[in-house]
Amino acid sequence: GIPLSVSLKSPDWVEIVRSEISLCSNNTIPLFGEIPAERPLRSAPPTPRRQQPSRPPAPSPTPLVPSRAPAPSPARPPP
Repeated sequence: GIPLSVSLKSPDWVEIVRSEISLCSNNTIPLFGEIPAERPLRSAPPTPRRQQPSRPPAPSPTPLVPSRAPAPSPARPPP
């Protein structure tokens, strides 16, 4: 037979593969689940903050529509 020698470019290929897998894996911390008692307290405040900004934009378009409608009507009669 023919002697065949196989060598890898990097000797620490196991760590490289693990780092590549960690890049593709989900590293998001779950808000609910088996978490120590300290983390839920820290993750709880951001949830109301996210809900509050989502509520004001919904009412904001409605005042803009009435403000645009009456503005042209009073502007036309004076001239």
